[in-house]
Amino acid sequence: MTDRIQQMSEMWPKTTSDERDPRDDQEEEKRREDEINSDKPPHHE
Repeated sequence: MTDRIQQMSEMWPKTTSDERDPRDDQEEEKRREDEINSDKPPHHE
């Protein structure tokens, strides 16, 4: 039973969007966008 509870707890985030500062989410989103934009396949360089 405890294995099942452990597996279920990994499915949901530790915090929800209403518990987080939206500025943190924006910073993370910008960081990901920058990373995606800078990631180019070798034949495009």
